[in-house]
Amino acid sequence: MVLNQQNFEHIAAESYLGWWRDVGVDVAVADTPQDWLSAAAIIAGAKIKPVSAASRHGPQTLEAFVDHLMMSEIADAGPAPRRVRPAGDPTSDLMILTDYPDASDIDAGALLSDPVFAKMLAAIGHSRSSVYIASLCPGRPMTGRLSNESILALTVLAKQHIAVIAPKQLWLVGSAASRAILGIDDAAARGKLHSVNHLGIIMHVIATAHPRMFAESEGDSVG
Repeated sequence: MVLNQQNFEHIAAESYLGWWRDVGVDVAVADTPQDWLSAAAIIAGAKIKPVSAASRHGPQTLEAFVDHLMMSEIADAGPAPRRVRPAGDPTSDLMILTDYPDASDIDAGALLSDPVFAKMLAAIGHSRSSVYIASLCPGRPMTGRLSNESILALTVLAKQHIAVIAPKQLWLVGSAASRAILGIDDAAARGKLHSVNHLGIIMHVIATAHPRMFAESEGDSVG
């Protein structure tokens, strides 16, 4: 389907009405007041547990949220000095979410520091300063791989992060990031433009392999 203004508005309206249906609204007017906004959140069509009172009174700004990522105890993230902060333009229409920083990213103090990624950005007319780059996990797991349990926990934080930035486009780099947001790995997600409704924000989402995979492939071919 070609996305034009008419069907975009139709999709947006259906998404909005669907949100209310999913949280349990079945009548236009009722005698008993109900706080529907605390009942549930719908992300990518899947029901999420209500946000706890502690979460609602957590970090209220992007800066505070990022500080929380850098300092709090987070699954597989490791010690604070070995974590890498998100960077770029938080007002950009394009947010990039990778899985976790590589060792070279930690040394460089920047996510996706591989020159291959710079070429990928340039190919779509962007630079590091014109996008917002974040990671599912702020630190590198000691095993070099995120466990399924960690991905589940980190997904909650990632979706909160996305809600704060509210991008129009989301680029998922690596299988863990794709699984967290789309529910499928990058191999299954690649080559398609996905439309995701995130708390009423409709985003266009793409997924690609991590640049480290290209380096690994080259190493295998040389060997």
